Amino acid sequence: MAFHFKFNTKPSLFKGTKDPFRLVIINDETLMEVASFKLTKKSVYILFSSLFVGTVLLTYILVITTPLRYYIPGYASGAGRKELIHLKQQIDSLNDYTQSQQLVINNFNRIVQGKDVITLDTNALTPKQIDALPEKNILPNADAIKKDANIRVKVANRKKRHGRR
Repeated sequence: MAFHFKFNTKPSLFKGTKDPFRLVIINDETLMEVASFKLTKKSVYILFSSLFVGTVLLTYILVITTPLRYYIPGYASGAGRKELIHLKQQIDSLNDYTQSQQLVINNFNRIVQGKDVITLDTNALTPKQIDALPEKNILPNADAIKKDANIRVKVANRKKRHGRR
């Protein structure tokens, strides 16, 4: 006589989904049946899944259609964003202004204390210094422009003679 062992005897989640179960609600004082329901695993799963999806959908609609959406981080109105940009620009300009005022105050303190004051180079350049600058002429040489134009005309004429465009 041989014994057959079942090694894979895990209860399956989907096994018996159509088997009926009865849920009975009884009043403890009178032992009277208040309600009775015929249920299956499948119907209970569908009920709880539907309740979950309905709750998520209702919460989403509630947040999107009411002012609750402004409490969600990153969901700001367009006017609030424009105001934020304007305030940031004001902060930057005030920061620049305070830095320049601090420089003025520091220079004033140096003058009062008799220390070195920052001097700016305000000397005008002489014509000789201007001629010595390598970038003195920003316009191209007129002769170079004429040579380039002549070359372009010659190339265009050759293309016309050979029938190319």
